[in-house]
Amino acid sequence: MQRSKSVFTPPLAFVAAGGAWVLYGLLLPLYQPLHYVICGAVSVFVFMVARALLKPRLKQLEFTSGISGARQSELLIRCDAMIGQLGALDARIADQGVSDKIVRIKERFAGMAEQAAKDAGKEKHITLFLDYYLPTTVRLLETYASLEKTSFSTGDIVRTRTEIESALDTVASAFDDQLEHMMRDDLMDISADIAALEGMLKRSGLSGK
Repeated sequence: MQRSKSVFTPPLAFVAAGGAWVLYGLLLPLYQPLHYVICGAVSVFVFMVARALLKPRLKQLEFTSGISGARQSELLIRCDAMIGQLGALDARIADQGVSDKIVRIKERFAGMAEQAAKDAGKEKHITLFLDYYLPTTVRLLETYASLEKTSFSTGDIVRTRTEIESALDTVASAFDDQLEHMMRDDLMDISADIAALEGMLKRSGLSGK
């Protein structure tokens, strides 16, 4: 498992620094240049302390993030191969509705593969899709493509094609939900960063509101 090299400062460190300005302004004078210098120094000190206190937790997260080189390469190769199979089946199938479903599944899976490649903790969320759901979906699409090419149509053929089309809707929805689930933590982190930044700006009188 590789360590992450990116530097991440927790939003709470910024909140603590902004809070130092607020408390200083409430408890001590803040109208001369020297006062602002002192307050700024206190704010920096509080920021450094807060970041240091949160450091052990961040180190653990850094240790667990990322997939080892060989494992990542294997995962991406398998994902690319599966995406290629879906693309080939899309080219074989004439029905536009089914083609749209294939494109939707392929795009969602590509997003899932990207998430798993960035974070080893998310790899488990893609394994079942890669090992079972997608191979089963490919078999269904191969059957559909074969039935589409038949020169005759029977009740059984029509029924089987309809069942496959319905199954593809279910599969596509499952891929939508899984990708959303895998991206949820990232979106929550961004929301926390935005909230912390807006709070600091508002307390500093720089929000424009």
